[in-house]
Amino acid sequence: MTRNRLVRPALTIAATLLAASCGTAATGDSGRTNAAAEPAATSLHTQEVAALAQPWAATFIPGTSLLFVTEKAGTARIIDTSSDAPRLVTISGLPAVDAGGQGGLGDALFLPSEAAPKLDRRTIYLGWVEAGAGDTRGAVVGRGTLRCWVADECAVEDLQVIWRQTPKTSGRGHYSHRLAVSPDGQHLFIASGDRQKMAPAQDMAGNLGKIVRLTLDGQPAQGNPFARDPAPADQVWSLGHRNILGLAFDEGGRLWGLEHGPAGGDELNLIRAGANYGWPVVSEGEHYGGAKIPPHSSRPDLAAPALSWNPVIAPGGMIFYRGSLFPGWRGQALIAGLANEALIRVGFDGERPRELARHPLGQRIRAVAEGPDGAVYLLEDGARGRLLRLTPAPGPRDRPRQRRARPLSARAMPTLVPLAAIDPALVDELLDAAFGPDRFARTAYRIRQGTDWLPALSFAALDDEDYLAGTIQLWPVALTDPAGRAHPLIMVGPVAVMPARQGEGYGKALMAAALGAIASDAALPQMMIGDADYYRRWDFTAAPTAGWRCPGPWEPARLLVRCANPVVLPAAGMLGPWPAAAGEGLAD
Repeated sequence: MTRNRLVRPALTIAATLLAASCGTAATGDSGRTNAAAEPAATSLHTQEVAALAQPWAATFIPGTSLLFVTEKAGTARIIDTSSDAPRLVTISGLPAVDAGGQGGLGDALFLPSEAAPKLDRRTIYLGWVEAGAGDTRGAVVGRGTLRCWVADECAVEDLQVIWRQTPKTSGRGHYSHRLAVSPDGQHLFIASGDRQKMAPAQDMAGNLGKIVRLTLDGQPAQGNPFARDPAPADQVWSLGHRNILGLAFDEGGRLWGLEHGPAGGDELNLIRAGANYGWPVVSEGEHYGGAKIPPHSSRPDLAAPALSWNPVIAPGGMIFYRGSLFPGWRGQALIAGLANEALIRVGFDGERPRELARHPLGQRIRAVAEGPDGAVYLLEDGARGRLLRLTPAPGPRDRPRQRRARPLSARAMPTLVPLAAIDPALVDELLDAAFGPDRFARTAYRIRQGTDWLPALSFAALDDEDYLAGTIQLWPVALTDPAGRAHPLIMVGPVAVMPARQGEGYGKALMAAALGAIASDAALPQMMIGDADYYRRWDFTAAPTAGWRCPGPWEPARLLVRCANPVVLPAAGMLGPWPAAAGEGLAD
């Protein structure tokens, strides 16, 4: 019998779920004087946490170390930031979005009043873009429930639209749809951009170019400055905005809005009830064609920015830092810089802000979030945007020695043995370590429920000290088409590697062994649930599975199949166990 060095990492996501615009000068409001940024004296350590696709917003689920990230194309993920090897959880039940230009799936918000270490269900607010009649579209905000059954399966349920931009217009820019909840937890604030139409920002017959204040269920809030006016003016809190991408309350309970100017004139505004911030009547910038816009000083009746930038910084999201990991940053605004590819820090003397520092990062930064431990998380913009974690760089005495994992090319190759030779109790312990003890509730288990794994196609990997490092299991399943015919398939997975040994090549070796053991003349397609980008190297693809269904929640992009001749695959059907489970003819 093999020994199993069972390193028991903190499987924190399972425990939590079930325990569960380009420049440098800034001008201030007083005297329009330049407030040059100080050097970025704090030395930062940057760590890549995850690779994403067009990420837009990031927010921690209150009370947890779980970061909820939206991606513009319409997907979202939960990332457990407390793990050394963060697990990405995909989310089902998301709305259909009209993705393109600046629009798609936007902001996400959770209620601080629901903070708890356990995550089974939470109220969630989402902003996204929906299509209208003809070539029109607009932002909407919906309220639903985020429900998580097990570590890797969460869904948004009962999502209902509670607010819409009015009117829908052509074009694909300036949606804003940034969300904030008031410090007392009673009101929802929504930033609504001008949709690149300018004039609607001053038109109270619509809510474009406004910040609105609603009850938590989406009704115009009592005490709004235009509450006696006809809808939608009764929801308006402030007006005269262009494109607000930052919306946050400071420690004193004041609301600040961060918005893009035209050619110049990005603004940080202290948002006051009933105030008109002047767009497009006044601005500290000018139109892209060079046409001049009167400055705020020409209209003292309109609210001037507390801080503006010329040239622009093209800001992304914004937070007010409240943590202790960077004690000198407490109370400062941390701003994501798109054009200047930096994290920008702004300090405050009461209601008077001043830019303090810029931390260059070399990539466009879309959003910023603060982790429960005080670390700062950043989303890079773009199709291959990464999630980064910023912490103070250790001094020379604090810097630990580096311990590197040994790739298989630099060490003895793993010993692959039939899985049947391994004590089942050791296999269960490894699967618990890799996926959590609640793994039986996953959709993959429902697909193969009641069947036994195929001994001729299932393997274990032992390291060079004869410890169990990983396993792979293959199963007999079927796709039952709408006519009731069952089409046999081979289900691949789980591919499980001890968390301490991940990244060393064991998973690749197990995949090669299992797929190589399938007889070339068996002609049975193989399916799995997994990351398409990773498993593409073995010719798995989601393209033929668009019409397939699973007996539980699943992410369509992760339902993969491998088949030499995909035209033989049914276009639609339900996945489930193969009743007459037998392995004859499957292996050489």
